[in-house]
Amino acid sequence: MPVADTTPSALTDALEISTLHRRSSNAANWSQLFGLPLIILVLGIGILFFASRSAMDPIFDAEFKRGFAAAMKQNPQLTSEMEAQARETSRKFVPVFVMGYSLFAALLRRLLPVARRQLMVEPSRN
Repeated sequence: MPVADTTPSALTDALEISTLHRRSSNAANWSQLFGLPLIILVLGIGILFFASRSAMDPIFDAEFKRGFAAAMKQNPQLTSEMEAQARETSRKFVPVFVMGYSLFAALLRRLLPVARRQLMVEPSRN
């Protein structure tokens, strides 16, 4: 029984080589482009935060009142005006903290392996 010729054609070879080159160059570019996924992550978290803010407001208010009531028991000098002022201040800074945390946590997660590789010292061979 004759053996079938399994040699690929020149066109198949060219397509395979160009596809492999494109995959490897895209992988290298995406590993270097950390900023774009980071921006998408922070914007996505910000959008989700502001989209769910109306649903989370009652929970935030209840937890804030519970925490401030415990603080008022320990410190009777706190007033309801102080509570209102603290609530408004925290409402202004919570979005900054949420998006800032997502930014710095992702950066820290990206930079720690790099720093670890740079700090690793090969044992001396004596």
